Amino acid sequence: LKEVRGDSLSPLVMPGQEVKLLHGYYNCHDIKREDIIAYNYTGNSNPIIKIVKAIPGDEWKLEKQDTGMFQIIVNKKALKNSQDDLYEISEFKTRVLELYIQDYPVLPENTYLILGNRITGSLDSTSFGLIDKNDVLGKIIY
Repeated sequence: LKEVRGDSLSPLVMPGQEVKLLHGYYNCHDIKREDIIAYNYTGNSNPIIKIVKAIPGDEWKLEKQDTGMFQIIVNKKALKNSQDDLYEISEFKTRVLELYIQDYPVLPENTYLILGNRITGSLDSTSFGLIDKNDVLGKIIY
């Protein structure tokens, strides 16, 4: 069991809550959209846990809203969190994602978009871009 630090998955998974990490789960299972995963983030001694929001083969783009904020569109649908709220990220947070979208408008094999549950972003793909399956430690059960 691992104790959750931080609130990026609230209220789905709360700070201080204990979760189970199934190490190596994805060695024999596919990573699915909406799975909660443990990700080995460089420079962090503890893995971070996030929600998989896009998987290989998904088309994705950013769409600017009238508010000046951006929505992440996957397979022609705006992404939402567990409360059914649309993710809205600032132009500053889109810079990393824009670079990936240019090169990979369709997610390549073993590549994923992961987000926290907070609609304004957290330490997730809005900060470091797409992730590789090799850096996924396992599935989180809560």
